[in-house]
Amino acid sequence: MSLVSHKRRLQGHVQEGGVFTKVDLRSGQCFQSSWESVTFEDSQLSMVHFVNSRWISCHLVRTTLYGSNWNAASLRGLVIEDCDMEQASFAGAVLHDIHFRNCRMSYASFVGATLHDVVFDNCVLHGADLNYAAATGVQYSKCNLWSAVTSFGCTFWNSGFDIEACNRFAALLARVHPDPASKEILTKLAGSLTCKAVNRLMDEQPDPEPTF
Repeated sequence: MSLVSHKRRLQGHVQEGGVFTKVDLRSGQCFQSSWESVTFEDSQLSMVHFVNSRWISCHLVRTTLYGSNWNAASLRGLVIEDCDMEQASFAGAVLHDIHFRNCRMSYASFVGATLHDVVFDNCVLHGADLNYAAATGVQYSKCNLWSAVTSFGCTFWNSGFDIEACNRFAALLARVHPDPASKEILTKLAGSLTCKAVNRLMDEQPDPEPTF
């Protein structure tokens, strides 16, 4: 069966194995589908409904997944790299042993999701909703977390962060800490360049209202 010719009717579809290159499944209806040992390369899966789907040992590379819906899906053993996943939603999904690498994930939503051994490597998570229901073994490496939304609880702070992310947080604390001695320690810990960058971002004023 051709995936492209049936993309509007892929609900419940079961796919075991296969490499799909440059396929266009945009806006496909793939809820409650099952995918195992499948590879998508240079494909377009934007706005696809993968709600309540099941993914095992799959590889997605250089694929556009803008606005895709993975709510309540189950994903295990996936490598997702060089993909545009802006505004993708994983609300209520379960992710286990997933590696996101070099992915654009601005304003993606993981609200209520469960993450175990998930790695975000060099990903843009600007404005993402990281309010996980539960999380263990989550790692952030070289990620942009600016404006990400999260609850400052165990599900977030049990994660691992690289040095630069920690330095940025120290710079934010240094900016507001009321004790001068502690403020100086935090500034030294963060580094002057990081503090300058954070202060510049914090001090930027929104564009004025246009006048007519």
